[in-house]
Amino acid sequence: MLVMAQPQFHDVTSIGFDESSRETPILDLPPYGSCNLHRWRPGHHLERHDHKDWQIIGVLDGLLEVDFGTGWKPLRPGWVHVLPPGHPHRLRSPTGHAQLGINLRAASNDQRGMRAALQSVFSGPSVLADAVDLEACHRIARYRQVWNRLGRAVLAQAIDGWIVQLCLRCDDAAADVDDRLVQWLQSHCDRPVRVAEVAQALGLSRSSLQARCQSSFACGVARLHERLRLERAARLLRERRGDSIATIAEACGYTDQATFSRRFKAFAGSSPSRWRVAE
Repeated sequence: MLVMAQPQFHDVTSIGFDESSRETPILDLPPYGSCNLHRWRPGHHLERHDHKDWQIIGVLDGLLEVDFGTGWKPLRPGWVHVLPPGHPHRLRSPTGHAQLGINLRAASNDQRGMRAALQSVFSGPSVLADAVDLEACHRIARYRQVWNRLGRAVLAQAIDGWIVQLCLRCDDAAADVDDRLVQWLQSHCDRPVRVAEVAQALGLSRSSLQARCQSSFACGVARLHERLRLERAARLLRERRGDSIATIAEACGYTDQATFSRRFKAFAGSSPSRWRVAE
């Protein structure tokens, strides 16, 4: 059983926008739990841990690195790290960095719809380049100091706008991932592939890739790859009528003709030979 270490922040200095605040404000405006600025000292790191809430981190300066289990990924100034609940990760800051952090409680009321918006596009941990809206950060900074009910409401509105921008950005990025996934699988239709191999090629974790594939194609990566292989087989049966069924099967990554015929019939509704005649 994996035991998560509790993050220790003894090397982290919380910085207010006026350079005097040392507290993390509690918004008390569901679903937001907190809004904070932190400056990490060079060399600070957190061992593998997870969170029960949504976490959004925007890097303002310096360098932060995050590892979701697939290797370290750098977050440079302007980059954003979005982390759904329950995903183990570790962090380190080789040079030190400043960050804007937003936490959304997973179990709180979501009348604002922000948590639902995040859930609709972020199926797993994500890193977005050049996604920090400095103007939005300045608004968040300004209203963070007006600590009355109106100030909190305006602050939450500013955070709402930033999260909507992130969701729109991720939605565009997800479409790009879908295109790259299909293109990669189509270019490897001559053999079976492992999910880990595909995830590494696309720079995603296995869980993120599977969740993305399920959301976009209503199936896992292996099923999508087989569908593309069988679509290729159907095309080759029509275009290369002089080739044997066994040759077509091998060109689509099936070393056993019987297995190919069975899978093709389940896909197309008829055997390869009957389908070729019908076409």
